[in-house]
Amino acid sequence: MHPFLERYTRAYDAVAGSAARRVRDWRDILKELHADRGALLGSERYAEMGGVERARSLRIVDEEINNAMGMMQTILDLRAEAIKVPPRFKHRARRIRRKADSTEDYMNLKVGDE
Repeated sequence: MHPFLERYTRAYDAVAGSAARRVRDWRDILKELHADRGALLGSERYAEMGGVERARSLRIVDEEINNAMGMMQTILDLRAEAIKVPPRFKHRARRIRRKADSTEDYMNLKVGDE
């Protein structure tokens, strides 16, 4: 293997590990937001609210859930761009990146999976 590809593979693994930890942190936040949403829906105060108040309170929580999911996707998108690759190695690097992505299940963003 070419020395650059070895260096690239190690660097990409380090970046992928860092991204995985950051995504894991956002998953924890997402779990808390879903718990908050469930607590809101089950609360007595929510039952007493009118339709517009219910929609507003749910919208606030849902926007935060969408923000957390967007941050996770941003981290995954930036992970692929974190390491600069010289033009003649782009195809090989892409192949390594695909292999790393297929072995690591980063795109499984279901809440509760760890």
